[in-house]
Amino acid sequence: MFIIAIVCVVVYFIPTLLGRNKKCANSILLLNIFFGWTIIGWFAALIWARYGEASSKVSFSEDGVQLNVDSALSKLQKLDRLIAMHKHGVLNDEELELEKRKIL
Repeated sequence: MFIIAIVCVVVYFIPTLLGRNKKCANSILLLNIFFGWTIIGWFAALIWARYGEASSKVSFSEDGVQLNVDSALSKLQKLDRLIAMHKHGVLNDEELELEKRKIL
């Protein structure tokens, strides 16, 4: 009986466990606690945890300057989207260069 209760608690908090590294981890936890007992609330927390924006990871260099690693990844993702839009004809060459300058 005890093992079944532990398994149920772990399953109930799967959205919280998946979303623990997100910017909105506390909000996901609260949604999971208060509305997870409804199927809609649990799935909303799960989707938010799975597809929500990742938190910023900050690392320190030897001279104490903070480097935002996720910011660099975000820029790469934006550049990838721009290149895909350019390939599909949504952006012309000038618009692509302008948007690349904004990102970089």
